[in-house]
Amino acid sequence: MRKYEIALEDYAAALVINPEDPVPYLNRSSLYRVLNRLKEANSDIDRVIFLSPDSINGYINRGIILRDRGMLEEAL
Repeated sequence: MRKYEIALEDYAAALVINPEDPVPYLNRSSLYRVLNRLKEANSDIDRVIFLSPDSINGYINRGIILRDRGMLEEAL
């Protein structure tokens, strides 16, 4: 579990350097999903889509997160 916490710290540090880069948000969102921290995953994926509205990965991951949260209608 410690490796995940270190990764979260690294993503946070990357976002301090460049908060407009969607990639750390995307990666951190995926990690939050693995950790079952789905509200945080959803928040980060919303930021990805805000920063990069053409990101297919953002929309795919949003659907997966919403499905995992049991929000099936919203996931479609």
